[in-house]
Amino acid sequence: MVTPRYLGGFNSVAFQVSFQVSFQVSFQDEGCFPAQGALEKDAPMEVEASRSRVPPSLKAVVRYFEEALGEEPVYEEGDKFRFERWEGFAWGASWRRALVSGGGGAVCLEWWANDDFGLSELREFFEAPFFELSESLVLHQWMSEGGWHSGVLRGARLAMGVLARGDYVYVRIRWWQPPV
Repeated sequence: MVTPRYLGGFNSVAFQVSFQVSFQVSFQDEGCFPAQGALEKDAPMEVEASRSRVPPSLKAVVRYFEEALGEEPVYEEGDKFRFERWEGFAWGASWRRALVSGGGGAVCLEWWANDDFGLSELREFFEAPFFELSESLVLHQWMSEGGWHSGVLRGARLAMGVLARGDYVYVRIRWWQPPV
């Protein structure tokens, strides 16, 4: 069941999705399925390694964007990595700028984009392998609501701000370990 609901902010509609899936496979009809032993031998199931109980590191985030965006970052002073894209079209320009920085156990991602393509690249980051589903949903919800939010990410503090200007959107996400 999909239920749209208004949340206000930059993206005005979010979808709350709930579903239930059940299935049963029978290996008795040899005309449709291979024997159970052959299936297990030929296509072993891979078990996903458990995710780390700490938030993603600066190195992991930079590596993710290198692969996801298909580009090498520009290294700036003091552990700052910049990813930029600019394309000109007849109707205007499409651009995105991402700055990933860190220090002292903190990681900060700053994202500027002027269109939905640039923002969809950020939304894909929310679903990166190092985030649990519940964490991804919180990041998506905060993005939809706009404004400033704070919470906890695997024992670390998490803050996110979304600011929509007339011609671009700025998003800042930061996580850090609180002092003990």
